[in-house]
Amino acid sequence: MSSEPTQGTSPLTAGRRGVLWMTVAVAGWAMVEIIGGLLERPYSLFQVVWSRYAVHLLFMLVVVGRGAPGALWRTRRLRYQVGRSMLMLGMPACFIFGLAGGAPAGAFLSVFWTSPLLILVLARVLLRERARVLLVAAAVAAFAGMVLLQNPVASLSPSAVALALGMSFCFALYVVMTRSLRTEWTGTNLFYTALGPFLPLTAVMPFMWTTPDLHDALVLAAIGVVGLGSLYALDRSAALAPVSLTSPAQYLQGVWTFAIVFALGAMPHLGRRIPVASAVIVAATCLTWWFDSRLLGTPDDSAS
Repeated sequence: MSSEPTQGTSPLTAGRRGVLWMTVAVAGWAMVEIIGGLLERPYSLFQVVWSRYAVHLLFMLVVVGRGAPGALWRTRRLRYQVGRSMLMLGMPACFIFGLAGGAPAGAFLSVFWTSPLLILVLARVLLRERARVLLVAAAVAAFAGMVLLQNPVASLSPSAVALALGMSFCFALYVVMTRSLRTEWTGTNLFYTALGPFLPLTAVMPFMWTTPDLHDALVLAAIGVVGLGSLYALDRSAALAPVSLTSPAQYLQGVWTFAIVFALGAMPHLGRRIPVASAVIVAATCLTWWFDSRLLGTPDDSAS
């Protein structure tokens, strides 16, 4: 596989397109969170996750795989695909168990947002990506901005910290493994992403199932469709650019969340904290856009 285009060969290099796709991905995740707030009845979060991936799989089979569904599960790296997909079960499971144990959501998510920093570490070890000091500084600054956005006001127990770090590790490893699968068809990657959490959750759904009414069924369907779009954007981002380069852009999810909520009129006054934190995150992302591949050392294309 050829090396990534270098800075200056095109106004929209592969690295910059990767950042753009990551921006789309995190915008979708922000929308998923907001859409989830529209549910009118209480549901187990495991049921919400199961419903999301059920819609995801149905879309893949009916729309993407129409006429040749076998292409969806045909892969040269079956064990790798399955292992990666199970991270999409571990990630929400850590979050759900953390909240069930009484962990405040803001403090829990502040720990989870170490995941882009962890991506820098895992990408160095597993993909041989080399983030330069300026890129690491941008990611750390964006993390500080995200913590300021989350505004945690409570501490976490050791078990909650462990679960939050587990959630962070699952997501970071998922992103790094997605980069390793860039030679596989995106449809196959997305199929296995959903299949991993869907199958084990199907076994326990009878014990926690709440039948949704029409309104909530449509909300759950919307979560599945938007979530699928976000994962597609993540896959495209990882295929185009080293994941180290796009890691600061992941913090734009917080900016998107507050921007959407403000646009909907649900938050009439942003105060001073949110604009300042958002400006830090946007500035860090703009820095990665401007310097592009110069923020990396040697290319990682020799990595598997």
